Amino acid sequence: MEKIGRNDPCWCGSNRKYKMCHLNRGAEPPVPFGAIISRTMADAKLEHCLHPQAARGICNKVISAHTIQRSRVLDRIVDPENHVSTFFSQHTDFSADGPKLFKIGWREASTFTGFCSKHDSTTFRSLETKEFDGSLEHCFLIGYRALCHEIHQKSRMLRSQQTFLSLVDRGLPLEAQLEMQRMGSAQDAGFRKGLEDFGRLKSIMDEQLLKGSYSGWRRTVVYFKGPLSVASTGAVSPNRDLDGNELQVLHNPDALAEELLFGVVATEDGGAAVFLCRSDETAPQSLSVCCAMRGGFAA
Repeated sequence: MEKIGRNDPCWCGSNRKYKMCHLNRGAEPPVPFGAIISRTMADAKLEHCLHPQAARGICNKVISAHTIQRSRVLDRIVDPENHVSTFFSQHTDFSADGPKLFKIGWREASTFTGFCSKHDSTTFRSLETKEFDGSLEHCFLIGYRALCHEIHQKSRMLRSQQTFLSLVDRGLPLEAQLEMQRMGSAQDAGFRKGLEDFGRLKSIMDEQLLKGSYSGWRRTVVYFKGPLSVASTGAVSPNRDLDGNELQVLHNPDALAEELLFGVVATEDGGAAVFLCRSDETAPQSLSVCCAMRGGFAA
């Protein structure tokens, strides 16, 4: 560090001069973690429409679109005060006892600013106006919304990553600063790789969405009876099955990750967990079949 000039680029890769970045960083007062999260979340704000035909003059107001159906799913698990419990919160406390549940109003639960009201309504109309029937169209729409949510979240994290790294190591010794920035660099690369892989999958889904043709997909639907108590949605790159067997290697930057899209929906006598993946990809198929055989999502 002694060889870095004050006006040289900082060693952390921020593209700022050393004197404006990490010079004397260890002598700065630490920033409370809550303040770091607040600043990071403020800089992560992102409003955009992810529909393939989104454009200025076509899209109207971007809304807080639900990733989990509000009128068909969330209303099944709401408490008497119109709240649902969630682990998914910007204030999640990952303490030694594990993540804690937070209560949130059901209208605000599981939302993201990833669609304008026009495209949110037209894109998912079939899923919102008809009972879930297990059709490829319904499963495709569940997977598409889950994928768009993941792309939105990773895009937000990339926007705020530099803010987080500029605050998290203040007041720490040099060795800890190096470790924090190294971890941040690895996380940044992971976000970018995830967006690249998800973007590849979204380009396929965008084309099929516009054509109304959903070939090349494998769906697994686990039905269960009784009151719906848990709902979830997302897109993951499974690297191991429920027995710990390796399905794919995720740390190869040159390989495209195979993705599994999933979501929980309500049915007349209970609910269903929906898994969707490309029919030529073995890793997500192996996990979805394993979950189906064990009823892993029949909560």
